[in-house]
Amino acid sequence: MMKRVLIPILVIAVFGFARTAVTNYNYAGREFQIKIHDVNQVEMCISNFGKFGQTEAQSAGLWWPKGSGQNYIFGAGPWFGTIDQATGDTLVTIGYGPHGAETEFVPGDKDMSSSDPNAIIFMYPVDWPPPTEGWTTAEPPQRNKSHQDSWCVINDLDESHHVPGDTRPIGLVVYQTVYAWNLSSTQDMIFIKYVLRNVSEDTLHDCYFGVCTDNDIGNEAGSAANVPAQSDSIIFRALMI
Repeated sequence: MMKRVLIPILVIAVFGFARTAVTNYNYAGREFQIKIHDVNQVEMCISNFGKFGQTEAQSAGLWWPKGSGQNYIFGAGPWFGTIDQATGDTLVTIGYGPHGAETEFVPGDKDMSSSDPNAIIFMYPVDWPPPTEGWTTAEPPQRNKSHQDSWCVINDLDESHHVPGDTRPIGLVVYQTVYAWNLSSTQDMIFIKYVLRNVSEDTLHDCYFGVCTDNDIGNEAGSAANVPAQSDSIIFRALMI
């Protein structure tokens, strides 16, 4: 049975008119990883477990312009939904839950432990390219396309990591690539590409893909909560291929 692949590209652009860092921390009993893209004016946390735009302390993790400390996302992540044709159940796997920062993705490829040496974020130029061996389904990129590529593999196959009583694994392996260019035309943009592969034994019908974002624009403290900084905006655009 042929497995269909969906490739959405998310473009994040921040406009105003008027650190490569890495953190390994224990998340729900696992050593998961966060890195920061910082080659242009958009500083953004990414992870190898679904969410982006959130720090290891579960605080806002996208800043613009670089070094300003001005936050624009409190957290975000991809969502995928489908209908189980056998039972009629609605199945959803979330990369970020805005009510509790949950994620149902874990690091790594199919049949790969989340502690596997390859189940990490590879970022150009420090640990690039990713190794070509040791993968079940992935074919890692060997050449960078931007000034700061990153690439990792995540999956929703660990049933223990899904919200109890809510849903179960769909059978997804996701290849996450992030591009950031330090050019005058793209200094306020960062690009996220998701390649979703169905590794279940079933054909998936009625599929939906989206990105949930908990925007945190401007000063969100105290009496200023939900009042955006003057003329600042963030734009998310998804390109479906």
